[in-house]
Amino acid sequence: MPEDDDHKIPLQLLGGEQCPAVYSNVVAVLSTQFDLQIIFGEAAQVTNEAVIGKALVRVVVTPEHAQFLLHVLQVRLDQFIKTVGPLRMNAVNSVSVGKEVAGGLGSLAEPESQPKASV
Repeated sequence: MPEDDDHKIPLQLLGGEQCPAVYSNVVAVLSTQFDLQIIFGEAAQVTNEAVIGKALVRVVVTPEHAQFLLHVLQVRLDQFIKTVGPLRMNAVNSVSVGKEVAGGLGSLAEPESQPKASV
């Protein structure tokens, strides 16, 4: 089905006010060839060596939905920055990719049996 920017179908989510809100300050993204898993958690301990977090929610999406989520997050983040101002990044805001660390949000420790984290 070709994309048509002139014909967008509105989304209505019913019962959103009854859906529990979960605070998260760390995230891990795992991927397979079929889907992406986004695991949100809360940091329990932060050291110079690692961020230890408790996994709270795991969201599994197709690569296409992940790409759409990335687009929507970028649009909303741009709107937020325009309204509130630039975000501050610091040492706690880092993503662990395997054993390497790069800029980002943070990472939960991953069990050995899980797919490797990807950003």
